[in-house]
Amino acid sequence: MSITVEMHFYIALPLLIYLSRRQKWAPVVFVAAAIALRSIIFLMTGEVEYFAYYTIIGRIDQFALGITAFSYRRIFAGRHLFIVGILAAFTVGFWTFDFAGGYYGTERNPLWIILPTAEAVAYSSLIAYYDTSFRMGGAGISWAFSKIGEYSYSIYLLHTFFVFQIAEFIQRNVMDISNFYVALAWSFACFTLMIPVAVISFTYVEAPFLRLRRVYTKPNTEVSLSTAGEPMIQCE
Repeated sequence: MSITVEMHFYIALPLLIYLSRRQKWAPVVFVAAAIALRSIIFLMTGEVEYFAYYTIIGRIDQFALGITAFSYRRIFAGRHLFIVGILAAFTVGFWTFDFAGGYYGTERNPLWIILPTAEAVAYSSLIAYYDTSFRMGGAGISWAFSKIGEYSYSIYLLHTFFVFQIAEFIQRNVMDISNFYVALAWSFACFTLMIPVAVISFTYVEAPFLRLRRVYTKPNTEVSLSTAGEPMIQCE
């Protein structure tokens, strides 16, 4: 299902890029249209969870607002308190959503009309802030996290073949993982086990195709100051 959503997005991407180059706020129009469509679906059927979670009708928000955040990423540079506020609000909001029943308990909740947008605002803001406010080194922890990011798409593609079976095996044969914190600890362990699998997938499946990539952002390089007063190179 996730791959289907991505295919739908890539079909719409040329139009989205064309419009965003003419008007950088054009992706927001896509989001507004998606919210309107989700509202109509909810009013007609009494629920919109499936469309908001599993289809491009909900996921276009993340793609479109990601493009907008990239275009205006400089406004997030060094805005530490602002980002802390967004992160806190998003955390409290998702805690409330989980307390209300989460995915399996909110099928007919109108919250699904705006939940994809809330996710998109939080994710795009945090990424834009991180990308413009810090300059990480090429060794140590920074290198390790960059590699996990590099392999993350393979993890994302392949985890569905393992995640449910592993959870069931641990629950039946090792220990009870119904407690959230116990499950979280096991998730870190299983995530680590997925990394070697992702390395193989990335090296022999993804990398050959990635060499065919073309840059579709403008090659404009400029120097600005980071929050620490050190020069940062920003490219778009």
